[in-house]
Amino acid sequence: VLDIVDAEDGSSFARLIRIPLPITGNVDTRIQLMVDQVLSELPPNGDGSQRPTIVFEFWPGTEGQGDSSAFGRSLDLARYLASGKTSGVRTVAWIPETIRGHAVLVALACEQIVMHPDAKLGEAGIDETSIDPTVRRGYSEIAERRRTIPSAVALGMLDPALHVQRITTPTGVRYVLSDEVADIQQAMAIQSIDTVFAADQPG
Repeated sequence: VLDIVDAEDGSSFARLIRIPLPITGNVDTRIQLMVDQVLSELPPNGDGSQRPTIVFEFWPGTEGQGDSSAFGRSLDLARYLASGKTSGVRTVAWIPETIRGHAVLVALACEQIVMHPDAKLGEAGIDETSIDPTVRRGYSEIAERRRTIPSAVALGMLDPALHVQRITTPTGVRYVLSDEVADIQQAMAIQSIDTVFAADQPG
């Protein structure tokens, strides 16, 4: 755990925590303990105008791109980061290198995602021979809870069989799965439809 920014009064208001990839073994519990420690040490938020920040650096090291992260461990850590426990801080995922596999789910649990220009984030289901409904629900749950990335996009990053589209309606822009478009057209006019992830291509 590193201090990366200091307030004018000398009190730290930002911390960096490195998440080693893949997320296996007790990585999730170790990160949770680190976050608990940081939360206990952060100064009071005062009037609430500026929340302290925790930056999570996703670090694949020599283990590839985060492949082989365990879904259960990743979901537990994602739920923790998207829970009320961290509501007093701003959580930022820093992606310096391309990551794949279920480590992607943990990044989706942060309020903001910052990436190196050469890094990619996706192919979350690369280790799965088929996408189990339980895994789908986990990605939908975290995406809907945090809303950093639309749920349909998160599912497209997980399951390459899905066709994800961006539609523009009189009420704004929405990201949806292709099988939802017909129902939306019955309810309102669609001004444009663009493909985000084509079916059978990795998201």
